[in-house]
Amino acid sequence: MKKINFEWALDTKRDGAKSCVLVGKVPKEKIPDEKKYKLILWFLFKKEFNINKLPSNLHVVYIDEANEELVDKELTTTILQSLTTLPDLFISNSILTFNTEFYNLILDKIQLHFETTQRARNTRQEEGFLAQTNTIKNLEDYLTNRLKSNPSNKVKAISAAIVGAGPSLDKSLPVLKSIQDHVTIIAVDSSLAILAEAGILPDATVSIDAEKPASQCVPKNIETGILFLSSKSPDDWKSIPSKRYYLSGNSLTEDWFEKQGYCKTTIKCTQNSGITAVNIALELGLSNVYLFGMDNAIDEDGSGHASNVNLDISRGSKHNPRGKHPKVKGNYKAEVKTFLKTELHALSELIVNRLKEQNIYNVIDRGAKIEGAVLVHPDNLSSDDVAGKKIDLADHLSTHSTNKKEALGFIRSHTRKIHPKTLNDLKSTQDQRGLIASIFQNKSLAGLLGNLFLKHGPQILEWESLSHSERVKIPKELHDCLVLLMDL
Repeated sequence: MKKINFEWALDTKRDGAKSCVLVGKVPKEKIPDEKKYKLILWFLFKKEFNINKLPSNLHVVYIDEANEELVDKELTTTILQSLTTLPDLFISNSILTFNTEFYNLILDKIQLHFETTQRARNTRQEEGFLAQTNTIKNLEDYLTNRLKSNPSNKVKAISAAIVGAGPSLDKSLPVLKSIQDHVTIIAVDSSLAILAEAGILPDATVSIDAEKPASQCVPKNIETGILFLSSKSPDDWKSIPSKRYYLSGNSLTEDWFEKQGYCKTTIKCTQNSGITAVNIALELGLSNVYLFGMDNAIDEDGSGHASNVNLDISRGSKHNPRGKHPKVKGNYKAEVKTFLKTELHALSELIVNRLKEQNIYNVIDRGAKIEGAVLVHPDNLSSDDVAGKKIDLADHLSTHSTNKKEALGFIRSHTRKIHPKTLNDLKSTQDQRGLIASIFQNKSLAGLLGNLFLKHGPQILEWESLSHSERVKIPKELHDCLVLLMDL
């Protein structure tokens, strides 16, 4: 049998990586130096493994014996060896000739974990301070307006239209307008301008991002319907004269509140405003859910949003439709490019889990395939196909019983303990690492400053490698947030 020369199909190294992932059959002499890494994770088939003795920090996962839960667990553990840098990735050329299809599934899983982690870390660095200041300004409002949901709230036999801001919305707007009297419309913030232009008023609006203020999303003299917000939403959404409800999400501050007796909401913020809107409709029990403008893909001309969407609103440096992106299954094409692969996976998973209870239709003429949703071309849907009538969602929603006086009293019982000397010390030019660490060691302050803790916690651990500007920025942001807390 002819011996195949070994080569790396992919060899990705990152400065500061503390772990690595191996994929495919690798000769022992080609295994990366175990002394360089805290952990090495190796995916291959059992019959490919022929090494007797392995380093203690090398974990082998046999693809033919592993389930999805184990793969996810091992990848998460490997990624978390560093809170700032993704693992190195080495892919053997052997996967090109042996069980390639199965290896591709593993590579998709690795890419999903890497992309999700990196996006979350980028978001923390890019919007962590803004998210924190927004959260502080919303603390009282969040506690008093948390959405309360239970089975008695659910509204059966009602249809909903979830309106995203993908490029297909330009095509599907006419049919949405024709059925608007038969559906409860839940819109994402970015779609409000194009809906207003078409003469369509939403019954509810979802806005959960820190960098999307109402002033840049809501056209003048336009009603938003009731508002679903997150604790990090810009506080100018509170100036909109509509009933508002807060949804809990992946927030250390909300986790801390829950430990103090202020429970998180049953319906959660999920990934982005569009997926959160779908989650709201499904959790409330709306029987038929129609998706509009949920492309999760890049249009043929390279655009990722419908016309009249404000593209000046920052969505993070990685949120770039015109960049280089992976391909996924399309609705009308074999493959389409997406800059929202993580979100697409989350949306598909959400829908697949609810198929037995509700009907979900994707009204679209392009875009990425959403698993579990019934594909409907806009030309093939009319008002005759949609049963039901519009309802006022506010009649079926309520909030937890915390009043403003109680909420503010609880917050102040913790913020009044902040000593003015701490603020003065943070403004000094001395090395602030010890002081910052001591502030975050205070459980109450770490809880109230959850977003900032997630942003700066990893940096504090690697303080010596930070630039001078970063060492100056961290205490300044902490100082400004503590001032906001003291002013409540």
